[in-house]
Amino acid sequence: MTRTDKFYFYKTLKSRYNYLRQFFSARALEVMILTCIATFFVTHMALRFEKECRKAGYDVRIIPVPRKISSSCGLACRYACEAEKEIKNICNLKNIEVEAFHHLED
Repeated sequence: MTRTDKFYFYKTLKSRYNYLRQFFSARALEVMILTCIATFFVTHMALRFEKECRKAGYDVRIIPVPRKISSSCGLACRYACEAEKEIKNICNLKNIEVEAFHHLED
């Protein structure tokens, strides 16, 4: 292999490496994270929602309402999307009034 052949070999190898690196980083950006949020009409319901869900063993956090969503009280609760069905059952059993359940992509 001559010196110029080595040069072109490494140049193409480097360009292939950069292409693959960009491709996989772009693929990683395509993976969206789904966040589930419940919004409420009044603050009291947001606090009850968090309390009852934590009693049941779910990781629920009170957060400010994201800008994408408007809400009456300004508070929302973030929870695991996998537990949405059970959390909705808790809301029905405990008479917690939820304005809406939202699924947001981050």
